[in-house]
Amino acid sequence: MMKVLQINSDRSRASHDMAYAVAMREEMDIIIASEPNKKLVQESRWITDSRIDIAVYVRNKDLEIGNIRREAGYVCIKIRDYNVYCGYSSPNIPLDDFKQYIDGLMEDVTSNSGKSIILGDLNVKSPEWGSPTTDNRGAYMAEWISTLDLVVHNNGDIPTFERGNSTSFIDVTFSTQDIARDIINWKVLMEESMSPHRFIYFEVRDGTKRRKQFERRKTYIDRTKFKIEMQERIEMINVVETSVESCIQIVKAAYAESQPRRSRNGTRKVPYWWNDEIGRKRDECISARRDLVRGGRRGQTNEERNEAKERYKNKKKELAKLIIVSKKKLWQDVCRELDTDVFGEGYKIVTKYMHTGQNLGLTKEMKQEIVAVLFPERHETWIREDTVEEIEEFTKEELEKAGESMKSGKAPGLDGIPPEIKVLQKLLSKHKDKSDLYRRANSYEKSMITSSITDAVYHKIMDKEKASDAWDALRQHFEATSRDQLFRICREFFAFSWKQGEDVSTHIK
Repeated sequence: MMKVLQINSDRSRASHDMAYAVAMREEMDIIIASEPNKKLVQESRWITDSRIDIAVYVRNKDLEIGNIRREAGYVCIKIRDYNVYCGYSSPNIPLDDFKQYIDGLMEDVTSNSGKSIILGDLNVKSPEWGSPTTDNRGAYMAEWISTLDLVVHNNGDIPTFERGNSTSFIDVTFSTQDIARDIINWKVLMEESMSPHRFIYFEVRDGTKRRKQFERRKTYIDRTKFKIEMQERIEMINVVETSVESCIQIVKAAYAESQPRRSRNGTRKVPYWWNDEIGRKRDECISARRDLVRGGRRGQTNEERNEAKERYKNKKKELAKLIIVSKKKLWQDVCRELDTDVFGEGYKIVTKYMHTGQNLGLTKEMKQEIVAVLFPERHETWIREDTVEEIEEFTKEELEKAGESMKSGKAPGLDGIPPEIKVLQKLLSKHKDKSDLYRRANSYEKSMITSSITDAVYHKIMDKEKASDAWDALRQHFEATSRDQLFRICREFFAFSWKQGEDVSTHIK
């Protein structure tokens, strides 16, 4: 199952940040951004087209990514057994240029016969994907959809673009018939995107895996949130022209949004710069945006409308500023940490992007050549033979004195022996002296024990090397005998009784 997040970032860095936050929290696999922030995508691991009008970020490193082709206005990525075409068409280009762009894109789809998904902000309007009107671009796009027998996945419930009083359905998702059934849960998210466009989410099922058996479980919903979600979706549609199927989809979407979210590991992931203050400000932005949308449908005056618009604009600026401040503070913390721990977060950040995991395809001979260059053989010719003079040898005392003055942790000298070896040699010398003292003491103790026992008892300890082992063997032997004697004495004591004719003097000695 591949989870996809689609958005037009409107060249906003803040929109990129919010897209990444949503993708991380919901564990999405891939982010597709039309009109990305050019500086940001050029500095990171985004896949872009030749004009940098579309950018793709693959979060899941386990995705089977194949061939990647970058064209003018779109990029084609091979994922598993299907192609994903991500495109963007500016609304300001002439109609002929638009037709030429769509012709090139659709001919590419036709030439790559097989499963294909086409998505992006194409700035086309047609009732086929929810727009109340049709423009020339939308009519031309609809002709290609009919020609290739493509499937439109937009449900037309919620506009994908909203600016002021203007709303439209210009962000689209199409697919070929052979993969249409595997594209599920397509919906427009009500998250704050920091862009006039809304997030689009859908999933692509992996047809090669066995689907899990349906399991019933008891679910709970937030009734207050369900009511709010229903009200918001109803206000965005024309109830008279809405079909029964669309109403069912609206109820399902509101029900899904009102369920408590669960994470696999019990905790929801957030970007490194996320904090509680940013979360609260994001909620305020969502609330201000809802007020702006509802006000336009409730007949607000121009003054009230402008106030709501200005309030929403200010909330977005405050949210963007909080994100920038949080990032700057965390970056300063990483820089300060380098003074105390060079292998801290800064080191982890750098090494994370160094390990690409790509197979370079080096042969055995190439590896040997690289090792030979990086680690050349040492030819130690320190002194010429014709200049060698007779040098007096060091005495043992001089070497021991030199070893005592050396500190550990230093580089080895010309002999290649590290100082730790010399320190260890000194410790071994001290250990030898203590061992000799122990052997003498052990021999003396054994002689004392053997001189105090009989020959019969000596045979029980003659195989013991240590005096402590001989003493333990004697103690075990005689403790058993002592217990027997004690038992016999106790038995005689309790069997003792007074006899007629005896007095106390008989037992006193």
